[in-house]
This record gives sequence, C-alpha cells and structure tokens, in this order.
Amino acid sequence: MTPARTRPGAGWTIAWILGSVVVAAIVFAPLMTAGFCADSSIPGRSYCASSQHSLIGVPTSFWIWLGATAAFGIIAWIASHAFWRPRRASAEE
Repeated sequence: MTPARTRPGAGWTIAWILGSVVVAAIVFAPLMTAGFCADSSIPGRSYCASSQHSLIGVPTSFWIWLGATAAFGIIAWIASHAFWRPRRASAEE
C-alpha cells in the first residue's frame, strides 16, 4: 500500500511562487526601451515611437508585467497544491 502524500509545506509553495515570479520577470518585466524616428520630407509627417521590451525582447509594459506576475503566482500556488493531492485508496488494496 502506498502511503498518502501530505500537503506541501509553506516552503514548497513559496518556492513555486518565487520561481514563477522569476519567470514572469524574465518574460514580462519592462527592462529595455527601444524606439525609432521616421523622417519625412513633408512637414508634419515625421514621427517617433518608443516601446518597452523585456529581457527576451517581448514588447511589454508595467501593467502587463504586474498582471502576469499575479497570474503566474496564482497558477504556481494552485499547481503546488494540485500536484500534491493525497491519492485515494483503490478498490484492489
């Protein structure tokens, strides 16, 4: 008979959440600003634009990063508990 697994401790849950925050920071944190200017010979048609990008080049913003961090944290909390549900005893045992 396999012993039932217990719920994860606080350390395990915190490790999952911290790991997910690191992933969210790498993928979504606005660390670089990129921009360009398009010059035109017609007055008033020139313009410049800029955007923020993450460490891996994904266009992002502070709000996207904040939302992704919260979502990743919630998903990590759920995952840390879902993978450690106690097993039910089967009819064969």
